Amino acid sequence: TFTKASAVSGDAGVYSCVVTDADGTVITSSDCTVTIN
Repeated sequence: TFTKASAVSGDAGVYSCVVTDADGTVITSSDCTVTIN
């Protein structure tokens, strides 16, 4: 879960999460579309 206080319309978009472990293995999540109402 990620929470951002005071989100604004410019924060909307497509995001993904990239994690790199100590061995250098990289895992990228699926894209997530964020909308601001």
